[in-house]
Order: sequence, then C-alpha cells, then structure tokens
Amino acid sequence: SFGRVEYAAPFDPLSGAALCMMCYGETGDSARAEAGAAASVDELFCSGACRGAYFCRRSGASLRRQLHAIDRGVCRACGLDCDALVAHVRQFPAALRARAAARFAPALRDAPALLAALASKPSAGRAWHADHIHAVRDGGGACGLGNLQTLCVVCHRRKSAAEAHAIAAAKRAAADAPRTPDQRGTKRGRSPETS
Repeated sequence: SFGRVEYAAPFDPLSGAALCMMCYGETGDSARAEAGAAASVDELFCSGACRGAYFCRRSGASLRRQLHAIDRGVCRACGLDCDALVAHVRQFPAALRARAAARFAPALRDAPALLAALASKPSAGRAWHADHIHAVRDGGGACGLGNLQTLCVVCHRRKSAAEAHAIAAAKRAAADAPRTPDQRGTKRGRSPETS
C-alpha cells in the first residue's frame, strides 16, 4: 500500500522468536515470526534504545532529531543557543536578518558565507551541525549518537579547519620522513614491481 513501509524482521530459526533488527535479541513477538509476517516498525526492536540506534545509523534526519533531544540545539563548544538564534532571526524581514544574526551571534561576522546562508533561510540546519567528536576517518562514523555533539556552524567550521590542518601536517611529515632502503628508487605509494 502507498505510504506504508513493511519490513521483514529477522527471526531465530531454531526457536521461531522474532529478533531485534539492531541487537538481535528477542523482541517477544513470536507469533509474527512464526507467521513470517512483515512487521510494523514498532515490532522490529526489543526496546526504544535499539529503535533509536538503528535509525540513528541510517537516517541523518533521525540522527539530528535525537541529538537535538539531548543538546536542545546548544553548541557544546561556545554555548550558543542555536534554536534561539533561528527564532530571533526569523522575526526580522529578509533585509535585516543578517544584521540581527550578527548581533545575536557575533562570531558569525567572521564567517560571511555562513551568515548569509542563515539570513537567507533561517533554519536549524544553517545554525548548527551534528559533529562527530571522534572523526569519521579515525573510525568514529559508526559509533552512533554517543559520538555526536551539537556545534554551531562557526564552531563546526573551526573544528573542521583544525582537523584538515592536522591531516595536512601529518601528510607533510610523512612525506619528509626518511625512506627505508627498500623504498629508495621507488615512487611514493607504489611497490617496486609497479614503479
């Protein structure tokens, strides 16, 4: 049927018990598993925590909603209440929004592109970002909600720039490192067979 999504949930073939789609623990809905019926989303998990973790990993919108429930749109780095910022900016006509935003959040003055984006469309997505505390490239992508924090767009930009600077410095240091005897005469990143 249109608008309804049906899921086929995992089940234990030995006991016939329906299993949680997140942790594979029993959901207690063995009648559904025995019938092999598709389940509604509420029947697929053993708890609200598993349901939240499952959708957190699969939906950016769900992840932002769950993070907002924790941080309430307040930047963990500078303390800016991004929800209040958006509400404040929305009160003004379009021509005055940038000035209003800059007065409310002075750090935006140093980020004209971010200020312009917020002024043109005042919304949560233009005021704060869900930031990975432990960077994705360092293994933090699959850590779930516990690895996320709310950062205002300015703090997120600063953190991302600092991380990019650190990566570039590490690459330069690796490039300047002395080569081992088996690396001499080869191009960087290639084995002697492909040089």
